[in-house]
Amino acid sequence: MSLGDIVAQDMGAPAPITSIVHDLRLAMQRRSPDFRAHGWHPSSLMDMCPRAQILEQLVPKTDEPDESDIDTRTQIIFDVGTALHEWWQEQYFGPMQVLKGKWRCPACGYVTSKMQTMPTHPHYCHEGTEDADGTPHEAASDPIAFGHNRSWKFDEVPVKSEEWGIVGHSDGIYILGKGTLAEEDVVLDIKTAGPSFWAGGARPYPSNIFQLNIYMWLLGKTKGVLLYVDKGACSTNDVGCAEVIVDYNDTHRKDACAKIDLYRKAVEKKRLPGRLATCEFRPNGAKAKKCPYRKQCLSDKNAAILEKQWGDVEYL
Repeated sequence: MSLGDIVAQDMGAPAPITSIVHDLRLAMQRRSPDFRAHGWHPSSLMDMCPRAQILEQLVPKTDEPDESDIDTRTQIIFDVGTALHEWWQEQYFGPMQVLKGKWRCPACGYVTSKMQTMPTHPHYCHEGTEDADGTPHEAASDPIAFGHNRSWKFDEVPVKSEEWGIVGHSDGIYILGKGTLAEEDVVLDIKTAGPSFWAGGARPYPSNIFQLNIYMWLLGKTKGVLLYVDKGACSTNDVGCAEVIVDYNDTHRKDACAKIDLYRKAVEKKRLPGRLATCEFRPNGAKAKKCPYRKQCLSDKNAAILEKQWGDVEYL
């Protein structure tokens, strides 16, 4: 506390708040928003509703939430999940030489030119630099040890379809059964799993299988692995994770493309698409109740008014 703060407090000013939680909340409120790439994302295509996507653009926007409305808890959960992804990719699978992607040197920004497993040694840019204590740093001769990688960052594998406007990133290509006759490159998708997942028998979520199939389609692979990583010390096995091998099923691709096609035709004709079957016949269903455009969607009168006032709806 500065002298000025002490004087102000003596004159009746409220005592400063000294709290880690308070400091973190303020920092979260000042945080710059994370911008996602423009397009359809595989993680949201299963539950994508073409009608809701258009209503989102037609219904007048409300005022932006103020700082007190920022969901810091959700952001922290997301950040913890990101950190776990990076740890498994860079500290486990990287040194194990089983994860393919592009690897970046954090010291100089160099990125490997091709999809490959993690280089076994630091980038040569480290040679000639000094450690924190001033000791000259020489080029490493020993391989990077498991769990001790400080030399490479993993750049997740981009997935994209220009035709369908799908964009995203997969968690990498895993060499399944490396060194055996059954060795195969498969798409890896890492999910952080909390208590409800393990209490439910560690069964894969349908939305995760859908998302992985979209990755497999765009990356030209016929097999993928969902790896659920325990984030709450709830699993009973000795490695804190569960894996599910998934064979490619073209039904998921067809479903995703059908929804995108329905959306595009609606934009071209300037008419709201019909409701999805799950909402059309179950207007009181769980998904319909959570929809922020429920009132406009279920009212044919509101829908007709919106269609007459149709403005510039984005074509994705």
